[in-house]
Amino acid sequence: MRVGKFLLDLALVSLLGFGVAQGVAIDSNAAEGSSSQPYEVITEFQSIVDVIESTEKEILLRVDTLRNQAIAEALRRAILERDVTLYMMIPNDGLEDNGSYFLALASIGAKTRIADGQGAFLVSDRKITVFGNMLENRIVTQGDMVTMKVASENYAQAAVNGFITAYSKLKAWDWKSILEADTQEGGN
Repeated sequence: MRVGKFLLDLALVSLLGFGVAQGVAIDSNAAEGSSSQPYEVITEFQSIVDVIESTEKEILLRVDTLRNQAIAEALRRAILERDVTLYMMIPNDGLEDNGSYFLALASIGAKTRIADGQGAFLVSDRKITVFGNMLENRIVTQGDMVTMKVASENYAQAAVNGFITAYSKLKAWDWKSILEADTQEGGN
């Protein structure tokens, strides 16, 4: 139990460090207060899809790349079929990642901002947080941080606070200019 709590705290501090820098307290004791553990290690992409499919209102997403088709399709369905608002923070070099689903999601309504930083996380309805390499379609290898799901509003709120603070200061992604440039190149 203590090792699991330590790994969870370590992962949260590294991935949500910007929240801590903004003065957001992360309550690591929240996990010990309940009879069932609010966190689990994710080993299959379907677990991430299930979180997205259960979202009713809002998803906050911070990733360097998004190449998993099942995750991207779940995000697409959330936007188009359930009217879920998707807020994405993506890196500047992610704009030129042709294998990523960023452009497809932005073109159907994902609100996207350019952000430097590290760490991949998703917050669903400000209640569930998923963080780790599998969000970016990377299989966990020895030495990598595991992908975890935390069903704790305290943890989610720390991520939300950091995300909102950063998102509000960032430049919006002009994804339409990429489509226009591709159209002009194709016509020459």
